[in-house]
Amino acid sequence: MKIRSIYFDKLNEMLTKLCEYIVVVVFIVMGSAILIQIVLRTMGQSLIAMEDIALFGFFWLVFLGAAVAFKTGIHVKVEFFVNWMPARVRPIIIKAANIIVIVFLILFIWSGVLFTINNVQQHAMQLRISMAYVYFILPVSGFVAMIIVIGKLKTGSKSD
Repeated sequence: MKIRSIYFDKLNEMLTKLCEYIVVVVFIVMGSAILIQIVLRTMGQSLIAMEDIALFGFFWLVFLGAAVAFKTGIHVKVEFFVNWMPARVRPIIIKAANIIVIVFLILFIWSGVLFTINNVQQHAMQLRISMAYVYFILPVSGFVAMIIVIGKLKTGSKSD
């Protein structure tokens, strides 16, 4: 049991770090695409594909950033409600909130998988790549967020 817990904690930490690095890389790529597009437009030129790159980057940035935000506990939560409760009831409410979030994330992952599969034949306007590559971040970010929330539930903490 202890060994599984250690491996789970390592998986949790590894996934979080990987997502943080991907967020930074995606942010750099997205920012570079926007900057290149701005510079080219001032010179009277344009690369239409840069708009797709910026849009796809933003999509990945939002969902991976949301998954990473679970680790630090910076999502809007029920803290206002929790702070009004007696101290002995707070851990129960926090556990209940985490369980509700896990149920939501399971549904989010499932719908993200279906959405990705249903959009395999849809292609981006300029880049002509399958939108499944863009939408694949939905189940991935949901899975990462679920691992993080399960880790919080296991340790009983609100944030790390």
